[in-house]
Amino acid sequence: MNNNLQQIFIPTADTLEQLRLSTEKAINTAFLKFNRPQEVWDAKGLRIKNIYTPFELRDAVNLQYLNTRLESIGAKPKRKTRTIVDFADISGYLAVLEGYGSDYPELLGRHANGTIGTPTDTTLANDLLTLGARGYQGSGFVSTDRAQIKFVAAEDWTATNRGTIITLSTTPLLSDSPAEVMRMSNVGIGLFTLTPQTHLHVCGVSSATLPISIITTGSGEPTDETLQFGIYDANYMWIQANKDGTGYRNLVLQPSGANVGIGAVPGTKLDIAGSFRSTAYAHAASGEGLEAFYAASTGYLQAYNRTGVAFKDLYINGLLLSLNADGACGNVLVGTTTDNANGGKLQVYGDVSPYTDQGGDLGTADVQWDNIRWKGALTQNTTVRISTTGDADFVTYAVGGVAGTTTAHVIGTNTYNYTSGLLTSIT
Repeated sequence: MNNNLQQIFIPTADTLEQLRLSTEKAINTAFLKFNRPQEVWDAKGLRIKNIYTPFELRDAVNLQYLNTRLESIGAKPKRKTRTIVDFADISGYLAVLEGYGSDYPELLGRHANGTIGTPTDTTLANDLLTLGARGYQGSGFVSTDRAQIKFVAAEDWTATNRGTIITLSTTPLLSDSPAEVMRMSNVGIGLFTLTPQTHLHVCGVSSATLPISIITTGSGEPTDETLQFGIYDANYMWIQANKDGTGYRNLVLQPSGANVGIGAVPGTKLDIAGSFRSTAYAHAASGEGLEAFYAASTGYLQAYNRTGVAFKDLYINGLLLSLNADGACGNVLVGTTTDNANGGKLQVYGDVSPYTDQGGDLGTADVQWDNIRWKGALTQNTTVRISTTGDADFVTYAVGGVAGTTTAHVIGTNTYNYTSGLLTSIT
């Protein structure tokens, strides 16, 4: 008796159908035992390395070959439930991988340079695994992928250096040229860039109105609420809250109460390192606060109650207050918005008083006013010392006095004494 021959035992059966099933099972068992690489059904997952050499034991299995042989003898493989790869029973799917317990379905790509008999190290840009998609057009399928997910070596592999990246390529509409649109590496994710610089790096075309990135609510329709980020050449970058068809939205920074810094680490609600400019007049309809704006060729700084439509007190405190320090600047107006072109750099509508009695001088011994003009009376305490409203005019007698003469003039109840045209005393 030849012990190398496989004996097939067919159990007894009560019906013809039971006999057919038991015969199929016996033949299937014998075939799988002696006509397959031993590790195929014992492996955790199905591994396919080279479908063109199905008899080479280094290959896990050739699906086309195995199914063809099983069909030729009328047997169907009985696969373990740990892994299912089926071309017939699962409608709508080409392959299904299942795992149970501690076993998980796994699709593995393994690449080496060289040959199967003498493999060599994986090197930079070698594809470890490619998932490609091709479509049918005209008389057949296209010859190259039009969408791909690729697992690629990012460096020459050694015992310690085994860097990899993952890329995603698609083909734009009205085009036949696939292009990489996303790359994942240990640095981060790059969208439309081959060299991501941080965790998320977005690259593309932008302008004063075309954003380079958009975050939206809803389902991403153009009419959703959007937060847009753009770059306008080398001039500026911008952030805009918007809803198409409705208008621009409010943009709030740090709504929970933290500080905001521009060019500086903030210590208050808003810290700015450098100057700032207000170029448009826009205010809230209600509430009160400090307003700084520019309107009708005029700059304004005011405390205002928009609800009550009333100005509020404005305090400016500092060691030095310089208003329009540049000689080319306009005049400073206090208590009025009308500039009298001949009124001087400082124009005041109303009284000017020191903070306390005898609180300071008007001019000093070294720095004096050139001309002083007034309308009304100059009063010391409650006594009128000089008046321009009486019969004798101070300007006429005081300024128009004749040099070299000594005279006195009575104005009201006061006598003004002059020497050489200069006022020497008032009695």
